Amino acid sequence: MSFLLLVLLPACYSYVPLESGGPNVGQDVQIHVAEGSSQAGLARDDGTITGMVLRSWADSITVSRKRAGSSHTGVGSDVLRDTVTLSRAEISEIDGSRLDAGRTAVLVALGAGVIAGAVVLVANANPNNSTGGGGPGTGRMSRGGGLGFKIPIHIP
Repeated sequence: MSFLLLVLLPACYSYVPLESGGPNVGQDVQIHVAEGSSQAGLARDDGTITGMVLRSWADSITVSRKRAGSSHTGVGSDVLRDTVTLSRAEISEIDGSRLDAGRTAVLVALGAGVIAGAVVLVANANPNNSTGGGGPGTGRMSRGGGLGFKIPIHIP
């Protein structure tokens, strides 16, 4: 479940043009590289460089961006990062990352639907599903009816 959260959490964010001033240090940004820039080769196919701002000066911005691939050291793996410095003349636009309420609501609704579906599947897993009853050794809930499904327990 936590893996699913880690995968879906970035989908809750979108990039929007910064309204005033430059980006703040530590902010996630998407920089649109100007055509003909010396750094255009570092940009993705859509002409952007995405990363976290390390320095923001009047004449340039330095970002740390993820590089394709990872470093496997034998013990674990590290995400490879590049540091890219762009002059303000090489930048056509800067977008900042922000939480998108619409995307988040859709993902929460989908997550709730998946959980509800799993509960229904578990509740209907036993074809002899009946509520109530139970008692010692039956593997069923005995008070209030519960979901009324049996949990197979095999003890050697």
